[in-house]
Amino acid sequence: MKPDWAFANERLLIVGPSGCGKTTLALSFLAGHLARRCQLFAFDQKGELGPRLNLPAHHSLEAVAVAAACGKPVVFNPHSVYPGNTAAGFHFLAASAWRVAQVSEPEIVLLVDELQDFTGPNRGDIPPPLASCVESGRGWKVHTVAIAQSANLVNARLRQQFNRVAVFRQSETTATDPLRAWGFDPEAVATLAPGAFIIRNRDTGETRPGDITWRANRPAVRLLPALARA
Repeated sequence: MKPDWAFANERLLIVGPSGCGKTTLALSFLAGHLARRCQLFAFDQKGELGPRLNLPAHHSLEAVAVAAACGKPVVFNPHSVYPGNTAAGFHFLAASAWRVAQVSEPEIVLLVDELQDFTGPNRGDIPPPLASCVESGRGWKVHTVAIAQSANLVNARLRQQFNRVAVFRQSETTATDPLRAWGFDPEAVATLAPGAFIIRNRDTGETRPGDITWRANRPAVRLLPALARA
């Protein structure tokens, strides 16, 4: 398959402290990709994505290979194969997604939680298949949805590639400095209520607030109208 550089892929980064709703928001965006029959590659180091997606988790390299080859969703829990070394497990999953993207016509979506766990601060501290998915994914129809505790913990080389960023409450200066560079108002981010977020499209400048509420014991994501530009 030849690369398609006219393809518009999504590279979404969601940041915020533990328990704020990052995974819920990620899954709400992921639903749109799955509705278009994108093939999912999800790294489930916490063991929660499978149940929340209502998909079986894969616990072996063979199971991942079979599902990937058949075009089925891949939800990889690394602990059986890579005990105590989730970074190696993530490297394997990202490499599997990248290999499939080279030969598969359908779109791919890579979902990674705790992105900061798998990269360091230097240019070389990024697993090569992850760098390929994020930096060259446009040509191979690869979308990336990533979750992190804060933007400053994400390798700067990767950070600059995300074209949409969703932010829950962040107050530390080190956490808000990258957000300021992206056009966020640090004061607005620091005063967000629990469950509230702001999402910004870095390509268009559109900025929208939103929140996560609970209805009938289930989380519901709401996006509000775009904020007026200054």
